[in-house]
Amino acid sequence: MARTKIAAALFGSLLSAAWGGVAQADVTYGDFTGLIGNNAVIDNFTVTTSGGGFIQKTLGGSTGVGVIGGSVFDEIDGTGESGEYIRFVSNIGSRLLSSFTVSFLYAQPAYGDIQNETASIIIDGTSYTLAVSTINTATFSFARATVTNLSPGSEGQGGEWRVTFGAPVSFTSLQFSPGPNGGTEAPLGDYGFNGFTTAAVPGPVVGAGLPGLAVALSGLVLLARRRRNQAAGI
Repeated sequence: MARTKIAAALFGSLLSAAWGGVAQADVTYGDFTGLIGNNAVIDNFTVTTSGGGFIQKTLGGSTGVGVIGGSVFDEIDGTGESGEYIRFVSNIGSRLLSSFTVSFLYAQPAYGDIQNETASIIIDGTSYTLAVSTINTATFSFARATVTNLSPGSEGQGGEWRVTFGAPVSFTSLQFSPGPNGGTEAPLGDYGFNGFTTAAVPGPVVGAGLPGLAVALSGLVLLARRRRNQAAGI
């Protein structure tokens, strides 16, 4: 049993030496400060938008990024996935999404809305809906995800919501589009991007593999030699 534990520990050392992690990172509305135009590179993401470009807005203590133009000048609005958008595409392969936050998503009758507002969040081409239920509650159509209200979805407030995944979700592209209730006559899917968090992703550490391999193999050789000596003494 002791020998098995030693071998397992050495193997674990080998794996630890050969693999490391990509640090957790946050992308927030603050990363858009001073940006002009409709494309940028932020934290190894290529970020693009439709319309006249990115624009920030603050209301009720919450800040979000929208798109210049449309029915709501400084939010993401229009008709569903064909409307305005803010899209993030990873430049370094798959990432892990832990949570995201949006602002200015309200319950009726705020700002004359005749329905509760919605947002479409598109992860690697699959669309999910964040739908407000009351000024303090909302749902997200993704299994094992929870929604937390950070600012009430009532007129004059921030309408800010955070969606947290039960387990981080692998993705290479993430898009914020108007919700299914959107439309040019009565924009009910308009809102602002606030931020998202990516979790650490395991990956190889350049230069660490060979030294780690040497240490692990040396330990295995010593273990094998000890076993031969013990067998010879029997």
